[in-house]
Amino acid sequence: MTIFFEKFSIVLIYSLIQYSYRKREIINKYYEFFLQYKTKNNKKLAQWTLNVYMQRIKSFFNFLVKKGHLLFNPMKNIKLHKVDRSITKKTMNEYQIKKILSIIDTTTATGLRDRAIIELLFSTGIKKRSSKP
Repeated sequence: MTIFFEKFSIVLIYSLIQYSYRKREIINKYYEFFLQYKTKNNKKLAQWTLNVYMQRIKSFFNFLVKKGHLLFNPMKNIKLHKVDRSITKKTMNEYQIKKILSIIDTTTATGLRDRAIIELLFSTGIKKRSSKP
């Protein structure tokens, strides 16, 4: 999926450079496309993901301006959408956490290791996707 977005971003960048007088229209079409885009699981992209792609392009134009390749950033005044950063996922209560920790056999080296890892995960609030190697 990332390669697809990178190619699409290059098309957007090219379009904005060639037709900068139509920047609002081009950016809106790009944004609309991603609002309608669905993943393989038939899910829409999260607002945060859309903002990441828009910010990448905005940063690239800042780089081009800084290096003297463009006079202005066509995305300078484009505002990213607000994203609700509150946690909406269900979390475990204290009883459930204690129950999981009590199952681990801490009399073995492996058990001590597992307990340390699980306590680290609980105490830091690490996300599932962040824990993958």
